[in-house]
Amino acid sequence: MLRGCMFQHVRREGNKLAHSLAKKTVLFANTKVRVEALPEEVADVFQSDLS
Repeated sequence: MLRGCMFQHVRREGNKLAHSLAKKTVLFANTKVRVEALPEEVADVFQSDLS
């Protein structure tokens, strides 16, 4: 059971991975894809967000 939920706005500079993935969705708006690994183009952004 979900006891609570909190949202916080984060500018794109604070979450570059989400911003990079969101930009790519425009190209595949009507496509359903199951992703088991990060796209190669955003792997470096993911590592940067972790640090």
